[in-house]
This record gives sequence, structure tokens and C-alpha cells, in this order.
Amino acid sequence: MAGEEEENTNVAEVAYARLVSHFSHHHRTTNDNTREDDQVVARMHSLSQVLEEFTGPVERRTIGVRSVVCIAKKLIERGGDEENNVEKRHFGYSILQRLLLSKTKTSKSEEEELFMKNEFTNIISNELRLTSRDGAKVPYPLKSKVAQITAEFIKREGSTAWIAFSETIARMLRSADAYECELGAIIARYVAEDVALHSDEVFADKVRDLLGGMTQTIGEVTGAMREAWERHFSNNNVAAPEMQKASENCALAVLEAISVYAEWAPLVPLVRSGLVDICCVALLSNINESACRAPAASAIKHVLARKPLPEDVPQDDRAVVFMAISSCVRAVATHLDVVLAQEYIALDNADAYEQCAELACQAASVQVLHTLSRGEQHQQHQHQQQLELVVALLERLAMLVRIPNLRSLETVLGAWTALLRANGATVPKKGHATTTSSMAPPSSSSPSTSASLKVLPPGAVPALLDYCVAWLRAGGGLAGGMDPAGTHIANEREQWEDTFETFEELKTQWIINRAKVMEVIKLCANLDPQSASRKLLETVDGALEWLKSVSTSADGGEDSGDEGKACILEGVQAFTECIMLVLPIEEPQASSVVIEIENLVTKALAMTDQSSQSGGIRLGPQSLAQYAKILECFGRIGLVRPNLAPLLVKNLFDWLGTVAAEDVSAPPVRGKARVKRTQLARQKICSAMLNICATVPEALNPHLEPLAEQVESLRSTGNLTGAERGTLAEALLAVATPSGPERVIQVLDWLLAPVKSRWYSVETGAVLPLVANLTTPEAFMAQEQQQQQLSNVHWDLFHDVQLLERCMRRCLPGSSAQAAQKVVQEAPGEQQQQQQQSVCLILEHVEWAILLATEMHRLVRQIYTPGLQSQMVSSNLAESLQPSWEEYAASLKPGKLKEFALEQAENQNATQLKVVSVRDWLRVLRDASLNIINLVLLHASEMTYSNPSIAGKMQTVIATDLEAQRDDQVRTMVLLFVRPVLSRCPAQFRQIWFQALVAPILPDLCRRVEAGWTIAGANKATLSTPGTTTNEALDTSSDVSTYATLVAEAYSERTLREISRELGSILELIVAPDGTLGRRTKSASTSDTEKDAVAGGKHLIDWMCSQSDVQVAQIAIQAGTLALKIDDLETVSKAILFCRGLVAAASAQDPRIGEGLAESCGGEIVLAAVAALSKSLNSSLQAELLSLIYEVLTKHARTTQSVPHAMLCIPGITESVLMNTLEEISKCRSEKKATGLVKNLLLSIPGEELKILATGDNKKTISAIQIPTNSKRRQSDGGNASEPVKSSWTENEVHAGFQLFQ
Repeated sequence: MAGEEEENTNVAEVAYARLVSHFSHHHRTTNDNTREDDQVVARMHSLSQVLEEFTGPVERRTIGVRSVVCIAKKLIERGGDEENNVEKRHFGYSILQRLLLSKTKTSKSEEEELFMKNEFTNIISNELRLTSRDGAKVPYPLKSKVAQITAEFIKREGSTAWIAFSETIARMLRSADAYECELGAIIARYVAEDVALHSDEVFADKVRDLLGGMTQTIGEVTGAMREAWERHFSNNNVAAPEMQKASENCALAVLEAISVYAEWAPLVPLVRSGLVDICCVALLSNINESACRAPAASAIKHVLARKPLPEDVPQDDRAVVFMAISSCVRAVATHLDVVLAQEYIALDNADAYEQCAELACQAASVQVLHTLSRGEQHQQHQHQQQLELVVALLERLAMLVRIPNLRSLETVLGAWTALLRANGATVPKKGHATTTSSMAPPSSSSPSTSASLKVLPPGAVPALLDYCVAWLRAGGGLAGGMDPAGTHIANEREQWEDTFETFEELKTQWIINRAKVMEVIKLCANLDPQSASRKLLETVDGALEWLKSVSTSADGGEDSGDEGKACILEGVQAFTECIMLVLPIEEPQASSVVIEIENLVTKALAMTDQSSQSGGIRLGPQSLAQYAKILECFGRIGLVRPNLAPLLVKNLFDWLGTVAAEDVSAPPVRGKARVKRTQLARQKICSAMLNICATVPEALNPHLEPLAEQVESLRSTGNLTGAERGTLAEALLAVATPSGPERVIQVLDWLLAPVKSRWYSVETGAVLPLVANLTTPEAFMAQEQQQQQLSNVHWDLFHDVQLLERCMRRCLPGSSAQAAQKVVQEAPGEQQQQQQQSVCLILEHVEWAILLATEMHRLVRQIYTPGLQSQMVSSNLAESLQPSWEEYAASLKPGKLKEFALEQAENQNATQLKVVSVRDWLRVLRDASLNIINLVLLHASEMTYSNPSIAGKMQTVIATDLEAQRDDQVRTMVLLFVRPVLSRCPAQFRQIWFQALVAPILPDLCRRVEAGWTIAGANKATLSTPGTTTNEALDTSSDVSTYATLVAEAYSERTLREISRELGSILELIVAPDGTLGRRTKSASTSDTEKDAVAGGKHLIDWMCSQSDVQVAQIAIQAGTLALKIDDLETVSKAILFCRGLVAAASAQDPRIGEGLAESCGGEIVLAAVAALSKSLNSSLQAELLSLIYEVLTKHARTTQSVPHAMLCIPGITESVLMNTLEEISKCRSEKKATGLVKNLLLSIPGEELKILATGDNKKTISAIQIPTNSKRRQSDGGNASEPVKSSWTENEVHAGFQLFQ
């Protein structure tokens, strides 16, 4: 024994001498910064290795625990060179902290465990005494480390340690010495954070034990905190300057501790201790206000966010808590006055406004206001005071809306949304004419007031509408990147930009805020339609007068510019859209408002009438597009004024005739580099007509023929592009809908007859050879005189295919059936009603549409075969077969790579128009063909699903040239075609269609997924080896090829995950065809899908038996186990469902499959499930994975050889252990307990592979007091005491090694 101790001492001395050399010799080279940085990095790496040797897993340690503790004690000794001593002590504290944080046992015997406990008790007691004694001499990082070690020790030892140390902490808090008091407050805060916040290191039972101990001492600790604050807060004004700073830091530390306690401590003792009052005082104090107010505000937010007290709480306690909440709200209101009195300057006080907004929103939450407005109602005087307080708070909250800070606006609007909804406001769905609002004046007898909060101050809704209109005006055009130069909003826009680093960040934030602003407007309009209608009339009329004034000015409005006008009009349009959607114009009480809106619309139409004597207002392409959208918003007026709808559409047609049509055969504009303003304006005008026709089709139905003649006139004269023709075709179908199915069929035939005659031969019953001739590399390069563009015939096919798809989609049963049903109900006789309901609107177009779509899809796929690919390469069109840079950018997060991809997209769109055109042409034809086939199956499901020949054609569509397609193309096919067709397939035809569609796609998907994840694993292993990381490559390289490679890798990774999920979806459809494709819906739940999957494995057995090739069923089994091993949570969850179906099918004893299924898949499922359990990514699926293993063991462990063999292949599981576990499982009546036995069996496996089982899924704890859900975790290397979140202790002050030990 003595020899062993001597050996440990020698090892410790050698290790200590090696460590001291790191802190004694810095090897500074002032003339060579590069060498100095290299030396710092080398030191940090060396110290990291030492730390791992001392405190890593037990099996990898090179020195015993006693020696490690001995070395740490030597390192933390005081004395010597100050700079080296600080860094050395910090490293020693880090060793002690890591020992306490170790998840595995740090010693091998109870004797060593007792040694650890005694040593740490002595170390902590000594360090607390010395740190308090040294006071200002101790840097904050060391003081923080002492507090952290104390907290970790208490967490390790449990409630007994806390109760023992609480007396010491309380004594330190009551100390007159500010430094000792500050240390006590820091410890109290860290203990509360580490104990109350559940983490992986603390199990539920230990959390419950520690929290129980903390509640026992809550009175003593909180009382000591109050005394500490009172003593040192009062010393701020009377003490010497150096002691005043110490007292400020002490008071701040106390507030930070209170903030943590306010999150979890029982509310009644917390309030009775007076700590809540302290926070209210601190919020309004001027002492160190920038640092002091933050923890005070945090504590108040936590108190206000607490759940209401249970009903069994005594009335005295309820009254105390109620008064505390009132005090908090009153302090917040006063604090708001102080902040709002300051001038907002984005670069100076933006953070203060944002923090204030968060606090105000918490104080104005529905729960708090409900408590204040309905509490203590037996005392009328106090109740009235509380209502006045609520009104005062909401008035200030409304004033926060006008502060030009986009980040605080998001928070404030979220609070107002909740408040307006609590007061009875709702937002109707788009297209629904009826709302819950009323134009009648608000009264106490309103049916919605009984359940509403009723706390809005008078004039709140009009004020909110004013502020929201101002925001929409100021942000007009920002989402589209338009420049408001020359308008009155330009200066305000510049102030917004000051708070964001890039314009993209500003744009993203504004898009979020704009949606919230529009929601608030809708809620306000629903709550107070009269105020909303007045504001609407005022806003639109003001915009019209402004346009008139700038158009008649000497410069014709050139100062504002067309883009500036468009910015102003976009804000007006957004406000008009919100109000008109909600305004109850169909109510009798709205007649006066309707008249005013009618006059306003008439005025707007007259001002843009180019045939009038005044010539109308002057609008450019961009402003004209926004003006058209404003008229579109007024389309709902046609519900009560049918005469206005034709006037709106006529006006839009007139505008369409005045804007020149450029490149009629060109594709629709998209992408910044190809946007032509006139073409974009024409598309907006056509979209406005479509939406008006879809909103009020009854008003326009009598004018169907004139509308059709107008469309034909524009088309025949070459004034209508292909995209515009598709939009107007949808408008005509919408207008024809009220006339019934026969009229819709007539319009459909008129629209599609030219398409059919151009590409299909009625005589031969086949697609014309012209389609095949267009889809060749030679045809793409045939236009020698126009090398940068495809031929007009190419674009004719492009637009005709889109027209066919749009017409079919517009005529779907869900869109036209409602209007047709209305007509049918008015007709006499049930026979006519049944006849009308069964009409297929596209019956005459089914055959040629399917033939054209299948032929196009085949031809597009053929381009990607090796033979034609080589021709595309020789034609310099190889890039057109790759994903576009826009597609690459969509798969990237904001950053350098995304910026690079977007830049490359703009360059390619400008310089390689031929490549871009060919790529877009191929993509649209490929996707549109799949959509057309899918739509045909939707329209004529009874005719198509029952036809085996159609199923055979669809199998050919999938299988043709499948291997030559890119991964993302295969994923698109599964998403757009395979999954929708299979999910809608009637039960009696499932065998036909599942065999036709699954048989070709499943092996291909399995091959792609397996190969992709193999490559991804190899790349990950390469990246984990020492070398240049991705970020380093971006920082050090400006080579375009490096960026392009990284972009392509990111896109491949995303595509791999997507096709993996599609594989999981196919497996899910096989085992549960009546499920929801993995999506939660109102009509079906996940539990329903699981029941469908494991219901004897019926669907899976039926599918296997329907396969003509047994190998397909074997591939499905392999795919299920493969999907379990993939590093993607969604894929694994679907694979679990499939494997459960496999287990159920193997247990069904169905004579069609025999007894070999369990033998072939049971062992593989077990091994795959265990592999999935070892990944932290699947921690949320632990219960499902354990349940899967349990089902395999209980059903097949004794009847097969593969299952026990697979279990015995797992290290640490012996035959006796397995048999004992199976025996115990057989005796369990509870599946939960049996699953627990499986978990315990797996936990006995040595090593770190399954350690996630111990902690991964225990995130919820049960406790008698509220557990916090969020908290600011401390930096373990310390920081400035006045800024607890951001550490200001730099590497120059304490050496680089500090940042390593966190």
C-alpha cells in the first residue's frame, strides 16, 4: 500500500513538473506574430491533451484520481508570478471541475469515493475562505471557477450537500464585505442554474432530490439575498470609490441570483421574501443602470410568466402574489415612460428599446392582464385601479409599435396579436366572405364579449391601424428590393439599415414583420370594422391624390420615379388587402361603407382611364403593377356591387393593351437578371384579373363571352405571352364555373383545342413527331442566328404544356364542384343531381393528355442518358443538365456559399442564356408532364385506377432511363407522382398500382440511398482527420472551383436526405397505405397509422404476395433495415413503422409467406435498431426503437436462430444474460416495464456506444415546484461581473488556454 502511494506521488510530481513548464515559459516572439499564434495554439492543444488524460473516460486515463487531485491542489496554490499563477490556478480549477462533471465513476472503490468527497469538501471550504479574504485581488474568472466547482460538487452529492452549504452561502450573503457577499451570490446563482435546469448529467430522481433540498432552505437563502441587496445597494452612494464599485458588483450578483430563483422557486415564498420588490426598485434605479436593469427585468419577466396559482392556495397567499404582479406591471409601465421619453437612435439605444419591448410584452401577456382585470373584484376601488393600470400599460405598448426598430416590432406585434385575439378578434380564411365582425357599433351585449378579455383602452384599434399603415408605407418595396429614392420614406429606410449588417438581413426581418403587421391589421379590422373602413378610405384616397399631384407636377413625378411610386403603392396595397379581406361588406349595416368604397373605386378607375380628357395619372410598369394589385383587393366589392366587377376587369384589360408585350414566345420572367419590368407588370395585371374572377365569378358570369373575345383578340394580334394566356385561361374557367359543368367543358374545349391540334394527331392517335424532334441536342442548337435563345416552337410547347396543366388544375373537382353543386341543387330531380355530380370535366382530353405527358417525360429523360449527354457536351450545353445555381442556393444557409451561388446564378442568367433556357425548358416539361398525369388520375379516378393498361404505362414511365436520372429528379418524381397516386389508390386496385409503381422505384431508391450514405460516411471520416475545414477553406481560398465544389457537396447532402425520406415514405405507404404519408392531419393521427401498420402486417403481406419478382420484397426488407441506420430522424421514424409491420407480418402465420420471413429479417432488424439507438440524433425515438426490439424479442427470439444470434453478436451480452432477460420479460404484464428490461440489457453493453440511452430521453422531470425551461447559462471561463452573458475577459488578460476549459 505504501509502495502504491509512493508510486502515485512520483507520477504526480512528474506530471506536475511537466505542467508547470507550460505556464513558466511563454516563448513570446514579438517580431513574428505568426509564430506567436502557432505557439499559443500548440500550448492550448497540449493542455487539452493533458486535461483529457487526467479527466477523460476511466479506461483512457493515464493517472489515478488521487494523483490528479494532488496535482490540481498544487496548481491552485497561491503565490509566484501573478500572470503565470492566474493561468495555472485556472487550469487547476478546470481539472477539478472536469472530475466533478465526469459522467462515469471517477474511482474504482468506495474508499476512493470517500476520498473524493472529503478532498473536495476541504478544497471548497478552503477556497471559499481564501477567495473571500483576497477580495479584489482575485480575478473574476477564478472567482467564477470557485463558484462553479462548489455548484458541481453540490449537484454531485445531492440535497444533503446543499443543505450543509446553504448555511455558509447565507452567511456569506449577510457579510458586510462586498467581495465575500458577491462570491456567495455567484454560488447561489450557479447552484440554482445547475440544479434547477435539468441536463444530461442529472437524472430525474436526483433533480427531484436536489430541488426538494432547495425548497427547504428557500426562506433562509432568499432572506439573505434581501439583506445583501439592502446593505450593498445603500452603500453605493456613501462608500469610497473602490468600495462603491465592489458594492455595485455585489448588488448586481445578487440580482443575477434573484433572476435565476425567480424562474423556478415557489412563487409565494419568493414574493414574501421581498425579492420581487427589490427587482422593481432595481428596474427603476439609476445605479449602474445598463447592467442592473437587465437581471431585474429578467426576474420580473420570470415572475410574470409563472402559471396561475392553484385553486387550493390560501386567499392570503393569493393576495400577496396578486399585489406582487401589480407591482411588477406598475414598475414596467414606469420604466416604459422612461425609455419612451428618450429619442430613439438606432446606433445608441436600440438594445435598450428591444429589451424594454420584451419586458413590456411579458407584462402585457393575456395571462397577466386576465389576472389583473379579474383579481380582487370584491374591492371595487382596488379593482378600478388595476383596470387603470392595465389601460396605462397597453397605451404604452401601443406607443412601442411606432418605434422604428424592426426587432422590437416583431416582439410587440406578437403581443398585440395575442391581445386582440383574446379580445374576440379572428381572421377569416382567404376567400371566405363571412366574418365574425359586424359593422354595428360595439356594445356590451355583443355575443363575443362574454369570453373576451375586454381590456383594450379606448382608441387602441385606431391607433394601431395608424401605426401599421405607417409601417407598411415605410417598408413598401423592401421585400422586392425596390429603391424608394425620391420619396418621403427614403430617410426612414436608411435608419432601419443602420441596425443590420447587410441588406439581406434587413429584408428577411422585414418580411417577418410585414406578415405580423398585416395580421394585426386584420384583427383590428375584425374587432372594429368602422375604424378600419375609415382608415382604408383615408389611406387609399390619400394615395390617389398623391399620385394625381405628382403626375400633374412640372416634372411629371420624375423626382419620385416609377420605383418610388411602386414602393408607396405597395404599402397601400398591403393595407387594402388586409381590410377588404375582413370587412363585412355583405351586412346591411355596411351599406354606407359600401357606397363610399364604390365611390373610391370609381375614382380610382377614372384616374387611370387613358381615354379621359385628363389623360389619367402617369404610371410606369412597376407602379402600374402595384396599382393593379390595389384594384384586385377591391374585387370583393363585386359581391354587393356586381356592376363594379366588369369595370375593374375592363380597366385591367385596357392597361394590358397599353403595356407593350415583349418576347411573346419567351418564358415567364423570374430571377433578378432576367426581370423585364414591362413583362412583369403584364403578369401582375393578368394575375389581378384572375383573382377578381375567382373572387366574384357570379358577377362576371354574364360577361363570359365578351371576356373570351377580348382574350382571343389579344392572342390573335400577338399581344399575349404564353404565361399571360395561361393566367387568363384560368380566369375564364373561374367565370364559367357558376354556369355549371357543361359551360366549363365548353370553355375547356375552346382553350385546349389549339393545344391538341398542335401536338397530337387524331388520325393516328399518337403524339406528333414534332415533339420528339424538339427534344434533341440538334434542335436546341438549330437557331444559329439566335444562339442565345431557343426557337419559338420550343416555347410554344413550353407554354401549351403549362396551359394544359393550369386548366386541369383549375377544373379539379374541389374547385368547380362547389359552384356546380349550387346549380344542381336549384335544378329539379335527384337523377339530374346525381348525373351532374358524376361529370368528368376533362373526359374528352384524358387520352391525348396522357399520351402527350408520357411521351414528353420519356423524351426529357432520354436527354440524360450517356449517349445524348455526350452530344450535349459537344454542343456546350452540358451545364443545362445540372441543377441551376438557384437550386443550389435554395439548399444553403445564409453565408458565403449562398452568396456565391446567387452571384453565379446572376452571372449565368446574364451570360449563358442558351444554357439557362434549355435547363428551364427541360425542367418544366419534366415536372409538368408528371403533374398532368397526376391531375388526370384525380379527374378520372374511376376510369384510370381500374385500367391495368394505364398502370402498365405508368410503370414504363417510371422505369425508362431511371438509372440515368439525377437524385433530385428521382426525388421530384416520387414527390409529384408516385406518392400522390399511391396514397389515393382505392383499396381494390392497390395490388395493381403498388406493383406497377413500387417495383421499379424501390430498388433504385435503395441503391441510391445506400451508395449516397456510404460516400457521405467516407467524406465525414475525411473531414474528421486533421486538415483544412470547410470554414478555413472559405476564409483562405478565393478560387471559384473551391466554392463550387463546396456548394455542390451541400446540395448533394440535402438531396441525399430528401431521397432517403422518400424511401421511408414509400416503405410507409407499403405497410400503411391508408396513412398520411408522414404528415399530421386533422382527419388522421400518427397512432392511426401505427395501428394500420401493425394490424397483423396485412397490408405488407398483401403487397409481398402481389409482387411477380420475389427480389423486390427482399429489397424492401433490406431497405427497411438500411433506413434504420441512416443519420436522418424522419427517415428512421418511418423505417421503425415499416419494421414493426415486418415483425407483425412475420408473426401472422400466413400460409402465403411461410415461416421464413422472421428468420430472414428478425436479426437484421435487431442489429439495425441497436445501431440507431447508439446515435444521439435518434434520442427522441428511443421509446419507439426499444419497443421495436421488444417486439422482435418477444415474438421471435425463441422461434428463430437469427434473433438470438444477432443479440449475442453484441459485445457484453451473453447467452445466460439474454435468457434471463427473456424470462423476466415473459413474466411482465406491463409492456412499459418489459421495454425497461430491454433498455437495462442494452445499458449493460460496455463502452460509450449506448451511453445516450442513459440520458437522451429523460428531458422531462416531475417536481413539486416549477422547473425552468430556459436560462442564460454561464460561461465557465468567467466574464465581467456587470455583463453575465458576454464575457469580457480576453486572452490578453488571462492566457489563451482559458477559452479551452468550458
